[in-house]
Amino acid sequence: MNSDSLQPTAKWKARKAPDENLELFVSKFGNLLGKVLWSRGFNNPEAENLKSFLDPKLQEIKSPSLMKNMDESIERLCLAIQKNERVCIYSDYDMDGIAGLSLLYSFLKACNIGNVMHFQPHRFDDGYGVHPAALEKLAKEENVSLVITVDTGTTAVEAVERANELGLDVIITDHHAAKEILPATPWLINPNQPGDTSELGYLSGTGMAFYFCMALRQKLREQGHFKNFKEPDLRQWLDLFCLGTIGDVVDLRGDNRALIRAGLGYLINTSRPGLKVLIESCVSADQLSRLNARDLAFSVIPKLNAASRMGKAELSTELLLTPFRDRAEDLVEQILELNEIRSATQNEIMIEATAQAQEQSKSGAQVIVVCGEWHEGVLGIVAAKLVEEFSKPAIVLSKVSEEIEEELNEESTEQLRGSVSLRGSMRSPAPFHCLNLLAGAEQDLIQFGGHQAAAGMKLYETELDSLRASLNSTFERLYLGDNFDSSVEQSYDAELSINDDLKVNDVMSLASAEPFGAGNPEPTFLIRAFPGEHFSFLKDRHLKVKNIFGVPELIGFNHAKKFRELCEAGATAVDLLVVPELNVFRNQAKAQLRIQAIRSATPKL
Repeated sequence: MNSDSLQPTAKWKARKAPDENLELFVSKFGNLLGKVLWSRGFNNPEAENLKSFLDPKLQEIKSPSLMKNMDESIERLCLAIQKNERVCIYSDYDMDGIAGLSLLYSFLKACNIGNVMHFQPHRFDDGYGVHPAALEKLAKEENVSLVITVDTGTTAVEAVERANELGLDVIITDHHAAKEILPATPWLINPNQPGDTSELGYLSGTGMAFYFCMALRQKLREQGHFKNFKEPDLRQWLDLFCLGTIGDVVDLRGDNRALIRAGLGYLINTSRPGLKVLIESCVSADQLSRLNARDLAFSVIPKLNAASRMGKAELSTELLLTPFRDRAEDLVEQILELNEIRSATQNEIMIEATAQAQEQSKSGAQVIVVCGEWHEGVLGIVAAKLVEEFSKPAIVLSKVSEEIEEELNEESTEQLRGSVSLRGSMRSPAPFHCLNLLAGAEQDLIQFGGHQAAAGMKLYETELDSLRASLNSTFERLYLGDNFDSSVEQSYDAELSINDDLKVNDVMSLASAEPFGAGNPEPTFLIRAFPGEHFSFLKDRHLKVKNIFGVPELIGFNHAKKFRELCEAGATAVDLLVVPELNVFRNQAKAQLRIQAIRSATPKL
């Protein structure tokens, strides 16, 4: 039995039912953009909120001072600057942490703040988070008196307690969900902590670093810090803001929307040698002038993340910070090699993980939990692919042989000391929530944390069976009640007819609704097609459809297998979810529809 027959069929659902305003939007904005704007909740084509959506202004972003503890934290940093204290930026090792560290560190340097260093824990040797031992080393060996975290720290209760014992002050900038007990520092900046009313909870860790820099620049300006040299233009750091924000898959709404719209322009013309060389190696010249959030997410960011996944996050950090093109070229070569290794490793693990997932799905598991002696760096990617394949929450765990006595509490038994532990990543499709599911299995875990769609965890191998039982029990309690529809939905904006004549300008108009990503997904349309002479295959894996309603072609990457299965089952028509896009080659742009999903045609389109 193959996995396609095991996975539940996603429910295709229009974001909005047709109403009398649809034609108003189409007449004003065109067939594609008009339908997209209408489906995204706008009711009046002349409304001010729509104008702001189409043309977001940097001048309208919120003040960083709205965030709880921001001003007090800036005061503490300014005191450190005045006293020439040793300051360390401590960040996570993923894309968000790498970009945020690079942003804050390079901004401090641009402000002529010299006594500053940076530190990132090692993904495999140290693991995620702020560690007491690392803080102790920074205090005793590096003479650091102030640590500023980026993209981490909200749950670092023990680490901050140790810092307080050492006389080491900690400013936390983070965006992750807060737990009941917070670190004992007056300088916790997190828009998702209790008591914060800024409504900026959608910011990434890099976004938090950017807002911290905004507040710092304002304070330094008031203190006359820039009297003798040019004040840094923070827009020059928007390229890094884009990397971290898009890389962390946070909602591209509110201030994120305005900052990324502006930031993509700065990224295309970035002055950072490392980022410039990397983009040149990943993005064609034709694509560069139209670089968008999706290009970053699929072409550039995975390369930077690959170094981190393979335990070499410092290479990506150095790449973003180096002022030398020669060094940048050497670093990019190393990073691309690591990405090749990452890809091969991921493919090997995916085969084993899928086999386990199939067995669990056959047995009725609602949450897939697979485990093996696998490379930890790619667990998140594999979990995401299992979610795509099975439309269920998925956890991918790897065995870690290590002594973990310091993490045992008084109630732990002696038999567990020195036992094998498991570390892993979780991904979940909407409407399921990673943290809600993990909270129901808290008794089986050493630690866990993350977001609705992604989380990480650690546990003892002896608790694996109990974890599976707890997760499935929690899933049934939360999501299988009479009043909850647990179907995984795949939303689209509107239908297109085979009689619609789509042109390049129609597709180009969609740029007004960018950036697309979390919170503002790519424009997706439902169309019906009929198998026949128009369909062909590329490399036996990809599907291509020519000469349909004026569009040169539809292209469906990795959809050939599904299409063949539907035809063999007797389908005379297929429904397609498609994304309009431009195919640019030698400066010639053609309209194209990228197939996102395919199914046998329903009775009514």
